[in-house]
Amino acid sequence: MRPEAKAFIGWWDTTDPDNPVCKAWIGAHDEANNPEVPPHRHWSVEVTDSTGQMQTRLGVPYDKDHTNITATSADFTVVSGALRVARRSSLEFSVDRDGETGSRWRVRMTPEQNLEMVYHPSNGSEPERIAEFDSETGRMKIRSMEAVDIVMND
Repeated sequence: MRPEAKAFIGWWDTTDPDNPVCKAWIGAHDEANNPEVPPHRHWSVEVTDSTGQMQTRLGVPYDKDHTNITATSADFTVVSGALRVARRSSLEFSVDRDGETGSRWRVRMTPEQNLEMVYHPSNGSEPERIAEFDSETGRMKIRSMEAVDIVMND
């Protein structure tokens, strides 16, 4: 109930009633358990790892106008459905944690409803369109050269 406390909802394994063990919790907190680490300031879903230590698997930072939701040591699986990316949005592949620095690849739908692949170099150079799939012809253009041997149908 103290303002500095981590207020979480926990789920406990009571297989051994004399020794209940917390296995999962959700909640929001500013400070990390390690005082050497900068404040987290996130809402998170945390579960135990194989050693029994709590690990954040899903983190949603707060107090931001646009946020980067992270999943750590976790996979997303869609069962009997689809993973959809809305128009004017992108699917990006990157090697850094924040997704804002370093080289990355972006796949997105253009306003003309073509699918494009863009490379963002880490040196700050302008992004470069590498490939585009034309939604009317089904053809793929690599850079500015059309690959006539590759024909794709919608």
